[in-house]
Parts: sequence; C-alpha cells; structure tokens
Amino acid sequence: FEQLSNRSSKMPLILMGYLNPIISYGIVPFLESCNRVGVHSVILPDMSLEIYNRFYRDQFEQHGVFPCFLITPTSSFERIQEISAACKNSFVYLVSSNATTGGSSSFNADQAKTYQSIRSLCGSTPMFIGFGIDSREKVEFVQNVCDGAIIGSAYLKAVEQDRSDEFLTSLR
Repeated sequence: FEQLSNRSSKMPLILMGYLNPIISYGIVPFLESCNRVGVHSVILPDMSLEIYNRFYRDQFEQHGVFPCFLITPTSSFERIQEISAACKNSFVYLVSSNATTGGSSSFNADQAKTYQSIRSLCGSTPMFIGFGIDSREKVEFVQNVCDGAIIGSAYLKAVEQDRSDEFLTSLR
C-alpha cells in the first residue's frame, strides 16, 4: 500500500488477488488501506458471491471498496443477473474462455453473439472481458461487445520484458 499512497493519478484503482492473504492481513485493515490509497474495487476470484454476502459485504460497503465477480460464457442467466446486481458499483468480469490466464485465444462471431447476450443481462452494470486479450485486434473486438478489455497477464508480461509503454501503445 505504500507504493500506491505515493501515486499522483486520481484514477480509481482495481486490485486483483486472493482472499486468503487478505484474511491473513486482516479484512478490516486491508479495506482501510484500500480506502486510504484510492482502491475502488477488488477482484478476488476465490471469493464467491455467497461468501461475500455472508461474511464480508457489510465490511466492504462500510469502507467503500466494491467487489468485481467473475462470470463465464457458461454461467446461467440467473447467476449473471445475481453477479451483475452485486457488481453495480464496480463491473462484471467476463472470462472470455476456459483457457488459463495469460493464454492466447481468438474470437469469432458466435462468441460475439454470446458476449452481447451476456452484456444485455448485465443491465447498467459495466462488463469487461479478460483472458487472452493481448493485441489491438482483440481489444477492438471486445470493445464492440462490452464496456472494456482486461489485459492483466499480457501487461505483466510486457512489464517483465521492460516494454510496457510499447505494449500499451500497440493496443491503441
């Protein structure tokens, strides 16, 4: 959190991690730190909506930190709507495929229809697509069917190779 407290941008931050280290750190201290440095949302893939609602919802809301939950193209309509309602202050993260994060994938017209159908179920909650987004073509495809692209693993790979600026420029 120290690195984040010294940043000059006022753009809201979104952190991605796992619930267990946060529990070890302490839920309330974690949320207090998030609030202090401007973290708006967290993506915790191992925290289900049910666990969030039962154990953590009040604490998150009290500290103004909002969860983003993941859905997949095979999620039920009911589940998509539940997740969308829970993400009304953040966004829904649609996992583009069953591939592992950082893997490569391509998109097709059938996927576009599926993603657009899912997007309509999300109502006014923004929906971003992630997993396998690593090129301008994929970003453009995603922008045509939802509200944004998540480029996490591809960006981290570019950072490791000391070419993050070049990578971001290639996506525009």
